[in-house]
Amino acid sequence: MKSITNTIAIFLLIYLFITSCDSRPKVVEGEPIVIEEPSNSSNGQTDLVAAQNENIKKEISTHGPLSVIPIEGSIKLSELFAEPKKYEGKVILVTGKCVKINAMIMDRNWIHIQDGSGDDLDLTITTTDKVTIDAIVSFEGTIALNKDFGAGYKYDIIMEQAILK
Repeated sequence: MKSITNTIAIFLLIYLFITSCDSRPKVVEGEPIVIEEPSNSSNGQTDLVAAQNENIKKEISTHGPLSVIPIEGSIKLSELFAEPKKYEGKVILVTGKCVKINAMIMDRNWIHIQDGSGDDLDLTITTTDKVTIDAIVSFEGTIALNKDFGAGYKYDIIMEQAILK
């Protein structure tokens, strides 16, 4: 019985040690959050940047009024989202501004484009091609509807196996 008590005490001490060494930032309502970011200074030291809670989210892209001129044969996102069944399983061409990239997840890049043809219409595209944020791109790929990748990643409309044109 004494060895079980000692074992439990050791596990409790390890648990308390691990949880007290949590390196995640502590968020207190109304207090600034301090985020370490690499410095641009010549001495290579790290600067501490203070941010208010409501300003933590950093924009990935410089959004603004989009004026994307589609290439010939390209479908506007407003058309795709208005009649998704019409394009299901078909290979189509879309043009838009890259507003977000999630690189090499499940062996593919997850690109989000917008073309300004509707209010915040955003199409997710999977591809092995590389693009940069804010680039105007055209992709050709297959449209899938109601695609569920599990773990909460479900897309009403997605373009898969796209190729940069």
